[in-house]
Amino acid sequence: MTTIDTATITVELPEAFDPRWNRLPGITVDGKQITIDPEKYFFRFEVNSRLVIDWQTVQDGLLDADETEEASVEQLALEFIKNHGRSTRDAGEVLAIAHQVYSYLFRDEHVTTLGLVVHGAGHQVDQQSPG
Repeated sequence: MTTIDTATITVELPEAFDPRWNRLPGITVDGKQITIDPEKYFFRFEVNSRLVIDWQTVQDGLLDADETEEASVEQLALEFIKNHGRSTRDAGEVLAIAHQVYSYLFRDEHVTTLGLVVHGAGHQVDQQSPG
C-alpha cells in the first residue's frame, strides 16, 4: 500500500499574500506566510512530487529565447525543462517558485502595458448577483 505524506505545507513569501485566500478551505494566510492543509484543500492528492526549475535559471536561460523554424517556443520550453528540471517533494519550494513566476508575469509595469487594471489586496469584488 502506498501512503502519501499529507503534512501541512508552509511557505514564507517575500511579501504579504492576499488575505482573501483565507476564504478557501485548508488555506491560511497570515501576512507573508501561507499554510495549506492538503487534506482540506486538495480534493485529490495522490502524488506529492513536482518537477521544478529554479526561477533564476529560467530567467537566465529561457526568457530571451526566440522561436525559430526549427523549434517552437513550446519545444524550446520542453527541452529546457528536460535539461534543467528536478524533482522535489518540498511543496513550500513549489509555492515559492510559483510566486516568483507570477510576480514576473503580473508585475505592475507589464500588466498596465496590456491595458489591464491592477488590483491589490484592498480591491473589493462586487458580490451582488446580476439583475
